[in-house]
Amino acid sequence: LVQHVDRLVNAFADIVVPESAFTTDDDGESESEEPQLPFIHVKIEAIDTDGCRFWHQDSVSHRMLTTYRGPCTEYVSPNYSRAMLKQRQFDSDHAQSLSHCDVAVFKGRGDNSDAVELYDQPGIVHRSPRTEGRGVCRLLLVIDIPKEGWHM
Repeated sequence: LVQHVDRLVNAFADIVVPESAFTTDDDGESESEEPQLPFIHVKIEAIDTDGCRFWHQDSVSHRMLTTYRGPCTEYVSPNYSRAMLKQRQFDSDHAQSLSHCDVAVFKGRGDNSDAVELYDQPGIVHRSPRTEGRGVCRLLLVIDIPKEGWHM
């Protein structure tokens, strides 16, 4: 598991680290092959509740998810995002589910929390599967670039 998580952290960094994270000299040539990031937030969590049971977009720029055990993250295609954000708690005939060990990189809505603009953000709308009271436990890996103010 440790090697798998390490590979995913490196893949996540390759996908979401901006070019500006690489240092350059005065001629624009790269001085370092390694990005200058302070942290990547990695969380492996055993979840026996509904977790994020409402349809939502994450308030990060990108998030990588994979489920190792139990029901997997559900999502809807962008065509149904607006409807599901408005009907947050309801099930959807259009919901799809990731499979075990699928690796998904979801675009979030970033820092935007303006309620008027929320429905028009391009992030993936998703939720945790409903498991409350069913005796089911999920094992979920979440990888983010931490935002200012997160406690580590």
